[in-house]
Amino acid sequence: MTTGAPAEEIDVNGPEPDLKRVMGSKLLLLFIVGDILGTGVYALTGDVAAEVGGAAWLPFLVAFAVATVTAFSYLELVTKYPQAAGAALYTHKAFGIHFFTFLVAFVVMCSGITSASTASRAFASNLAEGFGLELGNWGIVLIALGFMTLVAIGNFRGVGESVKANVVLTLVELVRQLVERQCVRRMEQGDLSDEQIEALGVTLMRLEEAMTEMCGEVADGLLAHAFTTKRYFEEVTTPALLRGMERSGRKRSEFQLSCPLFVVTGNDEAELATNAIGTRKQIAFYASTPAYRKVLELHGWGDLQTDLHRMSKEGRWDAMGSLIDDEILNEFAVVAPLNEVARAVRDRCDGVIDRVMVGFPASVEDATVTAVLDEMRSVD
Repeated sequence: MTTGAPAEEIDVNGPEPDLKRVMGSKLLLLFIVGDILGTGVYALTGDVAAEVGGAAWLPFLVAFAVATVTAFSYLELVTKYPQAAGAALYTHKAFGIHFFTFLVAFVVMCSGITSASTASRAFASNLAEGFGLELGNWGIVLIALGFMTLVAIGNFRGVGESVKANVVLTLVELVRQLVERQCVRRMEQGDLSDEQIEALGVTLMRLEEAMTEMCGEVADGLLAHAFTTKRYFEEVTTPALLRGMERSGRKRSEFQLSCPLFVVTGNDEAELATNAIGTRKQIAFYASTPAYRKVLELHGWGDLQTDLHRMSKEGRWDAMGSLIDDEILNEFAVVAPLNEVARAVRDRCDGVIDRVMVGFPASVEDATVTAVLDEMRSVD
């Protein structure tokens, strides 16, 4: 029996090429931060929340745990095998089977393509929405492909150039987030001036009107806020819905507009007057918010929001209701005794609101509530 000389181990990767190092630890860190801020944090958070609801944090926690284990594994392996190829190299070193190596390399490639596609499509969708472009699915796909082409050109030009471009964009995004958090902090601490608060409120109201148009275009219905009036529905909300419906070729009859109502009622005048006090305070609370100023301005009551906001900052919550006079109360609330409240609600809603939500004082008996609701549903 004879034994031959041991076979010489062949490195299938061949000699390492001489590459110019253009990325240090700091650039690599910024590259990773930019990748996190620009894709996963924004592109998929809403989709994940839609699937798992209140447990949206759990998938991210699991992903963090998996990523942590993966990171420590790479730290160990990269020092043992300081060669290019990543997971494919480590698989080949472990098993020495080319098919396994190919599978891992293929899966890693598919993962990169999926990540790039998700980020590109999110960019294309946000771009189209930001500029109000109606492109459809194919238009979004074409923009996404164009974006990926630009990124590919940058990578082809050189890793150093592409990483530096990523650093610039990452710093821009970080500055944006810092400014945003500073604005939120100042709002919570009450540091904004009255002019800044008013400008912010106007911006939010413009956003509200744009969102209303989008509801008319793609949604089945809209649940409006209680702090509104019949006139605001007729002159602002409904026209915005109709503009959205016109873009998608829909009819008003295919859409349901719902709204809770402030209702002041009671068995007698004393009970009605008592309930009116609480409703005045609730209306004043909403009216002190800058985002709702537009509703008041439509009726010529814009200065009321300024006064109520000042009183809220002074902590004079109980006194704010005194500024809601009978004219304002009757615009925002249905005020009627129990035997007339059904007709009053019908008059407020007919031709404007399709579905309404009302509440009754606890002192009103269930049988009376049922009778009033039946009367509301009746058709003349």
